[in-house]
Amino acid sequence: MERDAELDRQKRKVSYLIHRHKNGDRSATNDLGYCHETGNYSTKINLPLAFALYKVAAREGNPFGKCNLAYCYQEGIGTDPNLEEAQRLFGEVDPDTRAKWEKARWPSKSST
Repeated sequence: MERDAELDRQKRKVSYLIHRHKNGDRSATNDLGYCHETGNYSTKINLPLAFALYKVAAREGNPFGKCNLAYCYQEGIGTDPNLEEAQRLFGEVDPDTRAKWEKARWPSKSST
């Protein structure tokens, strides 16, 4: 019963992210990309879709979207690796934002 309630909560969260994304909220677009990259909220992993969502978020000015897109290019997630493009995108993000992104992406690494 608790598992069903948790799955329902996760589905509602993804539905809300989709609604916000469709209404132009690029933070939600970035979050949806992360869901499709990692499988968060029981979302099916779809790396090309994650890459495409990050690209939209980045193009429309979301700094975390830009970091996630750069990371995709760096690691070849949903696209062919392109270290020059990764470096260019990371270079467009101010250092404080990149540090916040790294802390959010890898919380256990930043606690030291």
